[in-house]
Amino acid sequence: MGRIAKSGVTLVALGALVLTAILELQACGKGSGAMDSGAVPSTVSGIEATAGDGRVTIVWDLVPNAASYNLYWDTTEGVHPPEPGKAKTSPSGHIASVDPEAATRRDNLRVGTKISEIKRTIYTHNGLSNGTTFYYVVTAVSDGGVEGGPSKEVSATPQASSACSTAMETQCNGGCANLLTDNGNCGACGNVCGSQQVCQSGVCQDSSSCQSPLQTCNGSCVDTQTDWYNCGACGNACNANQTCETGVCKNTVLCMFPYGNCGAGCVNLHTDKNNCGACGNACGQLQNCELGVCVSPLICLPPTTKCDGACVNTQSDSSNCGACGVQCGSLQYCCKGACRSKTLLCL
Repeated sequence: MGRIAKSGVTLVALGALVLTAILELQACGKGSGAMDSGAVPSTVSGIEATAGDGRVTIVWDLVPNAASYNLYWDTTEGVHPPEPGKAKTSPSGHIASVDPEAATRRDNLRVGTKISEIKRTIYTHNGLSNGTTFYYVVTAVSDGGVEGGPSKEVSATPQASSACSTAMETQCNGGCANLLTDNGNCGACGNVCGSQQVCQSGVCQDSSSCQSPLQTCNGSCVDTQTDWYNCGACGNACNANQTCETGVCKNTVLCMFPYGNCGAGCVNLHTDKNNCGACGNACGQLQNCELGVCVSPLICLPPTTKCDGACVNTQSDSSNCGACGVQCGSLQYCCKGACRSKTLLCL
């Protein structure tokens, strides 16, 4: 489920606009092979963390010259990969490795627990304690084993699931009830219908007043074409992973974040223009879906390139030097797409 990386170069010469586009399809996080396996991979960007019941799912953007990814985690903020230099033990018990030349700025950063050899741009961290916040950073690793810099830190707090089995239900007194048909919770939790009444469309009515296509099932008016508990016939309940469609229990399609089941299979809610952020949320004709939000497309004129929603010059931008997300050091600047010491001239 890796993402697709695109790159393009636009040249303007002698008043004539020449467009040259290069499209590289990436699979399993690996480059096309033209990259030097010893080159330092770009810094991971676009990282997000989403909590579930006892788990956290982390997703990030594909790095073109990455063969795999390392994930580092901790329950304390400031998680970081190890750095060359003298190692020491952090207060949390993890090994904190600090570069002597960077001791003053790295002394309090935790070296997280490492999960390596991740081949996709998504990882689900299972078996976690609900109510505890977990912090993550991700690095890219080249074919030659060279590890890039850490992404920004993200965090999420797993919580126990309290969702009812169907979208038609509401939590009432520690259980789940359909407020449209439940005689004990008709229209609102705790609103009980009389002995000769049934709950129909959230209103207590005479038991003989069920109107077609509704029929009486166990004292309630239900539509057996869609009712999860009475699918096709009174008392015919569907399984937990099914829905009732036209009176038949059908298996639901389970989709992994950021994909969602919008009725015709799994779609990417981060990029699908017809289901942007949620099923059925369609973007305008001139809009794109980016990370689940409908936005107007940003057009960057040469020599600038689009990086994280802004137009930047990767030939001179120290935060995006040579490619989006490549950050130059504090004693460096960006010269013609390469990080160079500030003591040297850009020739």
